[in-house]
Amino acid sequence: MLEDQSHEAAIVGTVNAPALSDNPLTVRDGRFNLFVRDPESVDTYRMEYRMNLKSVEGDEYHFHGFKRIHDDPGFDMWEDTTTLYVTLYEGDSDDGNTLGRGILKIQPRDFARQMQTIRIPNARGMREQLQYTSRFGAFFGQTLFSVYGDTVAGQTYFDPEAAPRKQRPLRAGAPEVYPLETEDGAGIRLTRYQGGGKGPVILFT
Repeated sequence: MLEDQSHEAAIVGTVNAPALSDNPLTVRDGRFNLFVRDPESVDTYRMEYRMNLKSVEGDEYHFHGFKRIHDDPGFDMWEDTTTLYVTLYEGDSDDGNTLGRGILKIQPRDFARQMQTIRIPNARGMREQLQYTSRFGAFFGQTLFSVYGDTVAGQTYFDPEAAPRKQRPLRAGAPEVYPLETEDGAGIRLTRYQGGGKGPVILFT
């Protein structure tokens, strides 16, 4: 899951949806993708949830949900990672009729309980259990930091009262000044420094 770029895992279990059935629905062909890049948005990841739900009455539904991980203005990391946008389809794929859309939110106490359920089922001993749990935690935390790092680190503001920084002398000959007038009548001045016969020509306005 950590090394593959799709970061895919299986989803198993049951879903309680009284509007669909009085009995729990069984999850079939469930797939979860953690932190996959969104090809349509810059600096955005998605958590994808896809699974088929089978009722005891024989009805089948397709569940598709996603979380959008993107740094918007303000501290939105918690909201992004705990808000799941859901669409439910009739049948076993998203080609069926849309039955409904909704939003699921994880409450803080549920998230805390969820974090206590992480297990490495094929680990050989406690040491390997801790090793892979740590690797998963590092991957999860590093991905969030890459998205929300500016929010976590705090903003850097321009200080107009700050003392000017020391600048080293420009090692170039006397400049050549070219006054110009633009099409809209504004006057500008180009200052040309010849940095040598092999180096680039530096122009300042």
